Amino acid sequence: MLAQVIPFNNINPVNTYASILFRSYNSSDNGIRAGYGVSLGRDNDLLGMFISVDNDRRRDLSGAWSYFQGFGGSIKIASANFDRRSTIPVKEEYTLGLGWHWGVEYRFNEVFSLATEATLRFGVKLNDGGGFLKIDPPINIIAHFNLSN
Repeated sequence: MLAQVIPFNNINPVNTYASILFRSYNSSDNGIRAGYGVSLGRDNDLLGMFISVDNDRRRDLSGAWSYFQGFGGSIKIASANFDRRSTIPVKEEYTLGLGWHWGVEYRFNEVFSLATEATLRFGVKLNDGGGFLKIDPPINIIAHFNLSN
């Protein structure tokens, strides 16, 4: 949604990953987060998926605003072998990476919050042996629901 209004050049929202994040923090707001996401094409056909695990540190800025950051690893798979309805060409990609994320979060109440984050990712492409370095600007709004309350 943010990619439509923020002028970051060459961001194609179709290529971004929808994801589910699980976060768990201790009493000093240090924790872990695990993510699973899929990349969908124009007809909701599966183009790729990723899995990530990061440490996460959250600190209060003021009032309902928090800052968070963390470091972790990820695996990304994009393959033409997925069961897809469409004939959109998919570039094969298998990556193993490390990355750092940082962002801000606004808590509306004890259950619901919204956040946005940027990432710096680097790693190796397993299918061709090359490396990659990528900066993802904060183009997504993430809705969090605290299910422990």
